Amino acid sequence: MSDVASSDASSWVTKGRFRGRSVVIVVLVVILLVAGFLWLRHKSPPPLTVPISNQYTVVGNKIIGPTGKQFIPEGIVVLGLSLPDWQAYVSSDENDIAAIADFWHANAVRLQIAPTNLLFGHNTSSFLAAVKKEVSYALSLGLDVWISAQYEHVSSLGMPNQSTQRFWKDIAPIYRSNTRVWFDLFNEPRLGGRNKSAASAWNTWQNGSGKYVGMQALVDTIRATGAKNIILAEGMMYAHTLDEVPSHMLHGGNIVYEVHAYFIQPGFSTPASWASNWGDLSSKLAVVVGEWSEYQSQKTSCVRDPRTLVPEFLDYLSSHDIGLIAWALLPGVLIRGTNVRDPTTFSSTAPYLCTASRQPDGQGAGASVLAYFATHSHPAPAIAG
Repeated sequence: MSDVASSDASSWVTKGRFRGRSVVIVVLVVILLVAGFLWLRHKSPPPLTVPISNQYTVVGNKIIGPTGKQFIPEGIVVLGLSLPDWQAYVSSDENDIAAIADFWHANAVRLQIAPTNLLFGHNTSSFLAAVKKEVSYALSLGLDVWISAQYEHVSSLGMPNQSTQRFWKDIAPIYRSNTRVWFDLFNEPRLGGRNKSAASAWNTWQNGSGKYVGMQALVDTIRATGAKNIILAEGMMYAHTLDEVPSHMLHGGNIVYEVHAYFIQPGFSTPASWASNWGDLSSKLAVVVGEWSEYQSQKTSCVRDPRTLVPEFLDYLSSHDIGLIAWALLPGVLIRGTNVRDPTTFSSTAPYLCTASRQPDGQGAGASVLAYFATHSHPAPAIAG
């Protein structure tokens, strides 16, 4: 073989080896890119969306709005229609609703409504007109509306009964065509006080017993009207825990489980207690805090370290995508005096005394709630029709 031929052959072999190594390198790069993409996709899943449906839908542990994106409710309780002298509060309720929309950065309002005022009052037609007026006003301001069946101010009923079932049979058809109205079945169910959450109590919660109507029967009553609205089911022990919900699931679709997360001592004011009573469940089911506040009072929900505990609680809600409805625009709770746009605060110098009765100018979580809503609340999605 000539020197030229030998040189050509050597060059060919060298090029061939180079091309072979190049192919191997390209294949390895492609494999690494694909593996990297799959790893990133596993570590950072895209935001959950569903097709636009013109209504709210519970998908897994999330509430999906009409736009197909997750919706987290943030709002405040309004309680005038739960009182026996409700006529005196219609105007102040509307003032509260306006402030909730334009000052507090909320996207929802929870209207507490006494079923007995509608079913057994002296002026039931006027009461229903007042309910419709407040709901319509809140909707017109861009707020979603929760209608909550509330008995505390008119009776001592601790669990739903036939009057609750009649209430939803009357109310659900009125709003079944507007899924911006949500149905909160019964405020703060309880059997045996705050310290009992036995399976027998949860069985009554789910299916009823004796004079009590179970939550499942209330869901069935609402769904029988054709209403597909979100239904909120509060837990036991005055809605402080959802611990037995996995064994007592409700059926009927679009169900959200609700907790009232006051810092009742002991056992409900630590991250570990939040996790065991409702936080861990939020990874599997749709969970909201439907009532909470912190303010100076004689109640056992007053804690001595609110300056650290309140921010920790709000951070916990944010990290778990759990909505919050705060209680309430009352002097010394969320507001100072009667100005619904003047939030309570925690003093950096004055002591926080839980032994003091609630005072109109007392310390409270109002400013914390306002700041939280300002950064976390997003407008309620519009629904056509």
